[in-house]
Amino acid sequence: MISPDQIRRRANAQLYAWLAEIARTNAPFAPVVLDRLGDKLDDPDRYAQLEAITANSKSRTGYGYRVELEPPRLGSKVQQSRIRALVWDSETDLLRFLGAEDLFRDFKTNLEQIQREVPALRAWCPENVKKIVDYAAIWPHLILVVRFFEENPTPDVTSLRLLPINGVDTKFIERNGGILSQLLDVVLPPERIDATQKQFKRRYRLPEEETCIVCYWNDAKCIKMFEGGTGLIVPADQFLSTALPFGRVIIVENQASVQQLLAQPLPDTLVIFGSGWRVNILREGTWLQEREVYYWGDLDTHGLAILSAVRGFLPHVIPLLMDEATFDAHSAAWVPGADYTGATPASLTPDEVRLFERLKAGRLRLEQERIQGAVAL
Repeated sequence: MISPDQIRRRANAQLYAWLAEIARTNAPFAPVVLDRLGDKLDDPDRYAQLEAITANSKSRTGYGYRVELEPPRLGSKVQQSRIRALVWDSETDLLRFLGAEDLFRDFKTNLEQIQREVPALRAWCPENVKKIVDYAAIWPHLILVVRFFEENPTPDVTSLRLLPINGVDTKFIERNGGILSQLLDVVLPPERIDATQKQFKRRYRLPEEETCIVCYWNDAKCIKMFEGGTGLIVPADQFLSTALPFGRVIIVENQASVQQLLAQPLPDTLVIFGSGWRVNILREGTWLQEREVYYWGDLDTHGLAILSAVRGFLPHVIPLLMDEATFDAHSAAWVPGADYTGATPASLTPDEVRLFERLKAGRLRLEQERIQGAVAL
């Protein structure tokens, strides 16, 4: 027989089907009926199952489903009724049973605003009611962004953070690029979309800001060589094509750790701010193959994955403070790590693989700026 969990799942599916009809035709509520419940008279656990169903019914709780019975057939030797169906007679019964009153209210409010302010999304709504529900808290901001692009399909800015959209914070598009891409694919004219691209700017043919490399040094000889300068912000193509006069290069993931590193003397050393996966841009710098190269990132699965990626184009790279001894020595600074769903990175050593699997299983992380003291090179 159907279980309480199965009842809830099927009722929830019926709710979403109704939401789709509301989005399509503004359909009023119609009683929700679940049948084919598997009520078998010869089931040895039938009475316990019946009690579980009855305990959650409207007759016991005051809301929810009504149990419809099918009387025994005339002349049957078995004079027991079976459950024919479970019926939610009203909108209130269904929503309260599922704890979906707030969900329904927000859905109706957001649907009305979407259909009123972005008519091009009317046909999208019935097929995407779960997205309307999932993004309930930010639909007003999503609509502001979509309307901006409708009215300004070719905004002349190099950074998404510079888009003049009142009421939307500067990082909103970066955080919500996935859902925004689905919406813009519907509302923008085809000539404004490059369907072969997934990256937001390229997909919507937006101007791209020039990628720059940020690097530093503190060696007195190098400072003199650069006429007192201690750092550069230089376009990536220029940096990658110009061999800088340093014998050692250290790639550091975190900006705070860059400053931590520069607090100690670093003779003949260039420190590059790698900024996570942006480090991949360095693969075009062939002159780095001739330098002593180090990489220092967070001690977590993603930091080790970046280390593996760097080894893909700089196989001689040496990790800094990314070993099990360092991790264990700073146990007081461990924090929860992000889930890692990909395969084990291919370019790790056996010891690094063991540490990677430990960090993945425990969802652990040691942020590099939590490591105190000088970095031994």
